[in-house]
Amino acid sequence: GLNHVWLDCRVIGEERLKNDFKNSYEFCLSKGFDLAEESIPVVFAEHYSNGGVIANLNGETEIKGVYVIGETSYTGLHGATRLASNSAPECILFGRKAAKHFISRSNIEEKVNSKISEWKETSKKEFRDKATVSYYWDTIRRTMTSLCGIERNEERLIAAKKVIDTLKEDINNLYWNYKVSKNFLEVRNIADVASIIVEGALSRRETRACHFREDYPETLDQYYGTSIIRNYKSGPESRIIPGVIL
Repeated sequence: GLNHVWLDCRVIGEERLKNDFKNSYEFCLSKGFDLAEESIPVVFAEHYSNGGVIANLNGETEIKGVYVIGETSYTGLHGATRLASNSAPECILFGRKAAKHFISRSNIEEKVNSKISEWKETSKKEFRDKATVSYYWDTIRRTMTSLCGIERNEERLIAAKKVIDTLKEDINNLYWNYKVSKNFLEVRNIADVASIIVEGALSRRETRACHFREDYPETLDQYYGTSIIRNYKSGPESRIIPGVIL
């Protein structure tokens, strides 16, 4: 229920703060806090989920010709709970493999993704209401932190799902009525990611790794495996592919 905790860095000393922690010191100073003179308010961050978009050994997704590497991908190279610090090998290894695979296909004359139509902009009207976009961002942040945070249960997850689904409907209605912009794409994407996280958390009725369910505190091996969430027009659907217990 706390809005923040206090971090006291004064014991480090002003000289070291300015040299060894230069970026943090200058950032806090720009926000009106002097690390050398006072404590600063700090909020926690969470790993809501691990993994990413499933890719094969060439970094290619199930959509032919579309590749994903690094933290966005899920290759299994580092297991089910790969965190950001392990992404360098995936960027280097799979980046190289993806490039080689793409080049090898570039001379092949084939129609890829024939079912996907070309993008057609539906409106030239620009969306200038920054307050609305900020509202969407803030609402998604608050909802995920409060209802889908470190500890989760079915009641909170269902409440989060209702909020996110309503926001997604509003966002998509605006999306097709205005010219596409970076800010609006980002808030649309983060709403989709939030929806997928909530759906995955609801479907896994156990506690494992960073996923803690108050109402299902035990680790149940029948739920062990990779959660696959696909997003359809009707909404996201989740299933679990069984894994092997080592």
